[in-house]
Amino acid sequence: MLPTLGVPEDEQFNKLAKQHDDLAQDPEKNAEALKAVEDAMNDRVRELADKAADDEQKAAEPQRELMREYPMCGVDPSPAIPRDAEFAELSGKRDALLTDPEKNADEIRDVEEAMHDRANELAARDKRRRRPSTHLKPKSAEMSMIEDDEVAELPDEDGGLPDQPLKREAQETPCLAGTDMKDPYYEQLEALRDALIAEDPDKNAPAIRCVEEQMKDRAEQLKDDDEKAAAEQARQKDALLEQMPFLPSEINGIPIEELPLKDDEPFAALAEEHARLAQDPEANEEALKDVEEQMKDRAKELADQAAEEEKALRDALPFVDVGKTPLRELDLDSDPEFAKLHAAYDELAKDPETANGPEAKRLEKAMNDLAQLIAFDEAAAKHRDAIKEADLHEEFPFLPDEPIDGITLRDAGVMEDPEFRALANQLEDLKKEDPVKNAPKIKGLEDKLKDRAEELAKDVKDATDEAKEKYPFLPKRVDDVLLGNLPPRHR
Repeated sequence: MLPTLGVPEDEQFNKLAKQHDDLAQDPEKNAEALKAVEDAMNDRVRELADKAADDEQKAAEPQRELMREYPMCGVDPSPAIPRDAEFAELSGKRDALLTDPEKNADEIRDVEEAMHDRANELAARDKRRRRPSTHLKPKSAEMSMIEDDEVAELPDEDGGLPDQPLKREAQETPCLAGTDMKDPYYEQLEALRDALIAEDPDKNAPAIRCVEEQMKDRAEQLKDDDEKAAAEQARQKDALLEQMPFLPSEINGIPIEELPLKDDEPFAALAEEHARLAQDPEANEEALKDVEEQMKDRAKELADQAAEEEKALRDALPFVDVGKTPLRELDLDSDPEFAKLHAAYDELAKDPETANGPEAKRLEKAMNDLAQLIAFDEAAAKHRDAIKEADLHEEFPFLPDEPIDGITLRDAGVMEDPEFRALANQLEDLKKEDPVKNAPKIKGLEDKLKDRAEELAKDVKDATDEAKEKYPFLPKRVDDVLLGNLPPRHR
């Protein structure tokens, strides 16, 4: 049942779906029960989406371990590193040299450069075999992160460790792109460095230098990623306004690209009508203008709804400060921990004596702290998605952003598809071999990749449309994931 919904093997969802089908035999009599079951189905779909996100984080843990063990390999080390004989030989040589880091400073640098180069070779090989990895956020900074060999590998410019405490200038903690939220990992490194300085700046000079190198690397990583993500977001906005130049760039202070235009059924229907009329713009000039006005009006309605929802949330939670991140995007009460705190707070608010008491203030702080973590996760997810989109556009510039209207390349899951990857590998080989001589073959493969991307996008669209038709009360997207992509998905 529901093979295209993405949850056919979920026993809990199937049980609810059966209840819904039974109750729907008499919708008027069972109106309240139907609403309760529909809410439960919505909740279950969200749980499945959250589980998929958790599974993705767990799958990334081995890579984080590699980042800590081999910092010279960059932020996206290949999982093949621990099994690679050449890298193991270099690592053994480095361990031997680290027995006297001051004497062997130059040799250590050379070996680490070779390890870095080998890691890049392995990463390039992986790129042909799997989907490019996301930029992973390192785990919390702890004293245990600073191993003796890591400290030893950071000689000063003269080849030895500094005898005096390092002179440092105050540096502002970097923020995640498009937000005013501080990067937690950088803040933890900063706190660790300050603790080392407070303890004994002379004795801890090597460790301090090591932490500051990590701070520098993290700041550079954030800067590079931020520039890439910002450029991709700007490119997508330009593409939207080029496609619909009659729309304003923002409404009610909300950027047009942040409105759910293509997921809104009334707007999507108008967009389809506009595309049909645009096939003969001269004959349909007046009708086109009318549809464009309707599209502008609908966009304004969506912006008004968003602004109204945002104001209501800000009024209800005046103590929650998440900076530039809209509260409406966080769905805070869907988080069990936040919902529990909120319920306790609402209970206290019923009694004037406890409404502004110490327990209420404690709950306000707890909710604000949790909301900030949720907001950072939301911003980080958007950031990662923008980088993924940028990587796809950079690797396949000949592919449209949306193979089918409303379905992006990321929605289509092109890099998870074995057939698409095989074609992409062939294309890369031809370009490396001789792009001029192989131009006709390259063009042929590009056309095949376009066709395959369109097929995959159509699969996702059909799955989502079928789910929406059967269960119209389900949202088209859950946490920006189309219904047709919710796991476990079967094509």
